[in-house]
Amino acid sequence: ESMPALALALCRRGTCARLLDFSTNRINATMCRSMAQVLEGNQFYVSCLTLEGNPIGDEGLVALLHAIKGTPVQFLDVSDTNLTSASAPVLADMILLCPLLNSLQIDGNAIGDEGLARVSAAAGDSKTLSALNLEKCGLG
Repeated sequence: ESMPALALALCRRGTCARLLDFSTNRINATMCRSMAQVLEGNQFYVSCLTLEGNPIGDEGLVALLHAIKGTPVQFLDVSDTNLTSASAPVLADMILLCPLLNSLQIDGNAIGDEGLARVSAAAGDSKTLSALNLEKCGLG
């Protein structure tokens, strides 16, 4: 319950945050959905968002995409967040729908070779992405 409350409090400020770092908390898919709804509904923008080490899973990533697409997010870290190859299309959409995204950290997720192909295709089409971390993603 603290995540949506925090997100709503930040939105009331009516500003754009430079960095929100929620690393290694217990943010699951349900909490991620709630936070994303608040952020999306209030048009609160962040340029650097870190969710590393939270169990948001594939479902939480979908909600996150809806909250950040078209925003000025430049750095997104979803490392070690229980993503699977099912998240590859969502990650590809993030690369293409976040016009300023230049760094995507997806290390420590079981994306696999098939997922990598989808993400790589989007990365190749991106005009801004310059860093993609794929360490420990079950490749090869």
